[in-house]
Amino acid sequence: MISRIFKFLLLFLIVGSLFAGLWFRAGLVQEPLRTTKAALRLEISAESMIFANEHEFVARARNIDAVLETFRDDGWEVERMGSALLLKRQEERAGFACRMYSSRYMVCRKFESQAAPKQPEGDGDMQADSEARTLPFGTYDLPEKNAAQPQALVRGTIIVDAGCVYLKSGNRRYLPLFPAQFTGYVPSKRVVTIFGQSIPFGTEIETNGGYVPMSNLSNIRMIDPIPDSCFAEEAVMVGTEAWR
Repeated sequence: MISRIFKFLLLFLIVGSLFAGLWFRAGLVQEPLRTTKAALRLEISAESMIFANEHEFVARARNIDAVLETFRDDGWEVERMGSALLLKRQEERAGFACRMYSSRYMVCRKFESQAAPKQPEGDGDMQADSEARTLPFGTYDLPEKNAAQPQALVRGTIIVDAGCVYLKSGNRRYLPLFPAQFTGYVPSKRVVTIFGQSIPFGTEIETNGGYVPMSNLSNIRMIDPIPDSCFAEEAVMVGTEAWR
C-alpha cells in the first residue's frame, strides 16, 4: 500500500514538473488551457504534432517538415505559404495559420477562408514561394496597424552580416524583429519593406519599439523565428510609427 502511494506521488511530481516547465518556460501560460494540455502531451510523446481540438494543433518548433509529412500521410495535398498551411483532399479544403510561440512550440489555428491569410504588405518581388519564405530575421505578431506597440526609441542602421540581419546602434548589434503582417523582404534587392516602403540594408532608421533580452524571447508572439545561425545578446522589436 505504501509502495503504491509512493509511486503515485512520484508520478504526480514528474507530470507536475513537466506541466510547470511548459507553463512557465515555453510561454504557454498566455494560451488557452487546451493548448497547454496539447503541448504537455506532445512533450511526453514522440509525435510531431498534437491536435488540441479540430481547429488547433501544437507542433514542435522548427519541425515543420514532419508536420507536412503527417498531413500527406493522411491523404492531404499541402502547400505552405509563409506562416500558412493550405490543405486539399479531393473536394475538402482547409487552412491553418501558424506562429512560433516559443523556441519549443508552434501553434497552428484553423481559418475558414480557402485563401491564405493576408500576406505582409510589400514589394511585388517579396520572397514568397510554394514552400515557404525564409527570412534572415525574426518577425512578431502585430494583427492590426493600430495595435498597441512598445514605445521605446529604436535607432540604428540595418546591416547584414553572414546572412543575418542586425540593427547596429553604436558599438552594439541587436537582432531586429519586424511586424510580420506588414513586413516584406526582397532578397534580390537586399531590401526590407514595411507598409510597402523600402528599407535597404545600410539605412539608418528611427522609430518606436522595444528591446528584449534573448532569455525573454519566449514572451514574444513570434511568427517567423530568428535563424539559428544568428546571435546577439538582445533582440529589438521594430515598431511601425516611422512608416505609417
